[in-house]
Amino acid sequence: MDVLKQWENGILLKTENIRIELFLKEEKQLGKGVTRHFAFLVEDCDEMINRIKQEGYSILMEPKDVCIGKDYFVRVGFCIGPIGEKIEFFQEK
Repeated sequence: MDVLKQWENGILLKTENIRIELFLKEEKQLGKGVTRHFAFLVEDCDEMINRIKQEGYSILMEPKDVCIGKDYFVRVGFCIGPIGEKIEFFQEK
């Protein structure tokens, strides 16, 4: 995997259409085997969040533009999945 971006508290790895974001330090200790959240790279974050709403899932964060690291701009939205997990949808800008 190639390093796409790196910042003080994290790194974003890339291979084809897969992105893996790793955090170097957690704000609070997570239990063993606990996943903070997982993300899907999508072409249109707003469309995906609208589809999730139509399916009746709770939205944690409406789509918004954010900067991850120095100059990596993405549009992200979050929902709660079927077993209570946090799911992120992000669109590269």
